[in-house]
Amino acid sequence: MARNTIQYTGDFDLEIAEISCVSGNTYDVKELVSAIDIYEDIGANAITGTITIVDTINLVYNAPFIGQERLRLKVQTPQDSPTEETIIDFSKNYLYINQVLSVTDINDQTRSTVLSFTTQDVYMNNRVRVSKSYTGEPSTIIKKILRSPTLLDSKKKLFFEETADNYKFVIPNMRPFSAINMIAQRCLSAANGLAPTYIFYETCFGYHFRSVDNLFNQPTVKATLDEHVASFTDEKGKTDFLAEMENIVGFEVENTQDSLLNTRMGMYSSNIIIYDWYSKGIKKKEYNYLDEFAKDKHAQENAVDGSSNPLISEAKEFGGKKLSDFPQSIQFVQGTILDGIADKNYYELEGATHADYTNPYHGNNIDKWCMRRRSRLYQLEKGFRLRLEIIGRTNIQAGDLIQINFPSGTTVTDDKTNKHLSGRYLIKKLHHSFAFLNQKNTHSCHLLMVKDDVQEPYSSVGTGPGGSALSDGGDSANQSV
Repeated sequence: MARNTIQYTGDFDLEIAEISCVSGNTYDVKELVSAIDIYEDIGANAITGTITIVDTINLVYNAPFIGQERLRLKVQTPQDSPTEETIIDFSKNYLYINQVLSVTDINDQTRSTVLSFTTQDVYMNNRVRVSKSYTGEPSTIIKKILRSPTLLDSKKKLFFEETADNYKFVIPNMRPFSAINMIAQRCLSAANGLAPTYIFYETCFGYHFRSVDNLFNQPTVKATLDEHVASFTDEKGKTDFLAEMENIVGFEVENTQDSLLNTRMGMYSSNIIIYDWYSKGIKKKEYNYLDEFAKDKHAQENAVDGSSNPLISEAKEFGGKKLSDFPQSIQFVQGTILDGIADKNYYELEGATHADYTNPYHGNNIDKWCMRRRSRLYQLEKGFRLRLEIIGRTNIQAGDLIQINFPSGTTVTDDKTNKHLSGRYLIKKLHHSFAFLNQKNTHSCHLLMVKDDVQEPYSSVGTGPGGSALSDGGDSANQSV
């Protein structure tokens, strides 16, 4: 029975840990577990993890464990009112052990066994393929692939965002996750400015088919964290567990902003050439990060005490241009067949008595999503990133927003915040680490946090003498030898 009172920070309850083997036997390993690690990532279609057991009865060979076992798991932070979104519960939607990673002798009678696990849907994804045409709104198509008894047959929750598209997809013998990822590339958000940033990922609470803009546009944050707290005791001298849980145990700022690489990869600017086979026309379009910035939803969008500003300065550089004024940095070429905005590849018979045809399906709209999507997703990989370790809790997941406050000085008495580091961050990756040490349960969370904006704009005066644009200061000369 789960408790409702935290005894110490990092406290947790392991309610269920059962392994069912192909022999038909089920083993309760709750008292044998020494560690559980669960990994979530908004860039991954499924969760993964490991469970480590201290085996005193040679279970790994007697059961035996062969990488085909079912794992029931339920773990939670002690809380007054647990809900489905505050408990990590795989007692119904089971996990599956896919590999015995290692077996290590501790002594003559004890072994440490590490088992790798994932979900049933991962197994099905690698066993079946989709060869079918689908029509309609993409989120509806995603549901069909997830729920189909002949495909993934998933019973998990799906959190989805409606799209503005009406497509006809012909999926040619693809794995289900690959098909979903292909569909996500072309989706435009109906509620977030036609944002082309849909991703499909899984957390401990279900699947998510949402745009990155939808994640950044969440009105509230899941938690507030401080880089350091002066005291963890209340007015009566007792430990304030809430204050301690809001403290950052450790952090590292990842120096991922490489302006040269970001230029080459199309984060700042790009262009596309589209050849229409039907009309024999050519369409050209350019993308400029600074010009397009206001169209997207950003981390600080709903912050009360902050504003949303680009990750780069608007200072003019070479030739009096901004960093995003070079669309030839990367070029895309795409062929299409359009009749206005409709896709000429597909027609449908309208009515049963005449031969009039209509085309209700949108074209691939590549000029609306290709360049903008590439830049936006690359901002998550090469934008502003933090690695944090915090006291563990089971009510957070990848895709949540966290408010992080860093002091502007170096002392805990400094009540001013660092506007450069502080702000709202998105949990890109989440690692739950549950450890059982010396009869004490300890839960920590390791987070990769990202944000795609800053609270205060960078100066745009310029980097040359007197604030002028950056330029080469040498003298040009041609000399024969």
